[in-house]
Amino acid sequence: MINRQTTTAENDAAAFRVLQINCVSHQAPISARVIMPAGPVTQPPIVAIHGISRDCDAVVDAFLEDHMDLHRIVIVPHFDKKHWPVFQRITGKHRPDLGLLAILAALHQDGILGNETVDLFGYSGGAQLAHRFSMLFPEKVNELHLGAAGWYTLPDSNLPYPLGLGNSDSTRKSWHQLMANGLHQYLDRPITVYIGDQDVKQDRSLRNDTLVNQTQGRNRLERAKRYIDLVAQHQAGINLPVTARLEVLANCGHDFLDCCKKGGLIRRINWTGDRAANH
Repeated sequence: MINRQTTTAENDAAAFRVLQINCVSHQAPISARVIMPAGPVTQPPIVAIHGISRDCDAVVDAFLEDHMDLHRIVIVPHFDKKHWPVFQRITGKHRPDLGLLAILAALHQDGILGNETVDLFGYSGGAQLAHRFSMLFPEKVNELHLGAAGWYTLPDSNLPYPLGLGNSDSTRKSWHQLMANGLHQYLDRPITVYIGDQDVKQDRSLRNDTLVNQTQGRNRLERAKRYIDLVAQHQAGINLPVTARLEVLANCGHDFLDCCKKGGLIRRINWTGDRAANH
């Protein structure tokens, strides 16, 4: 069941409703804000996941500012720190995937969503969850949009999960094997990584250890390039269309709002979808 609060606003472009929903997953309570367009819905819904600042309001505002004329439902989950201390990774103890599934199920039950797949976007820590969720549940995701993830689960069985898809002493529930089993389906979609050309700092929130640096690079820009190269190689290697793309945002670092305002991050998500549709 959904407990909801509704706000309505208007500007020169369109009217919209923003629903505040609260539901319960098997892991913990989870909430989300849902932007409902006033006009007809002609594009797939998109789930947009915040970064480690957990500022879902900034994500909502960014979509409202750039996408008021977009005919799609935008779902912005909020992984609060109390109930979701770790939301970037899927582990035996931390199950943010259950939170996303609960939101989608509740919206479906309430008639807001149908049986369609969703586009999935995440920024920074949210991008980490977005690609791991898509690897675990590829059947639920249409396009995948990743903004400046700190590091990635690589499609490489020689590296232990969550760095790769190999076994690990700390692996529980066989996530690596489940993701490996669905790798072909995961790769069979448009996958775009967005990264600022100045996102090269090793800040406190960036995972910095020898294995990650050796396999992925020393900063987010290097890691984004490495990830897209690997995904493209795997797509080509199994005769899938090479839909992996890297979008470099000029004059942008790791600040989400800068990436939106200077780099056109939110608008680029729509352009990528148009390109993919015409691929």
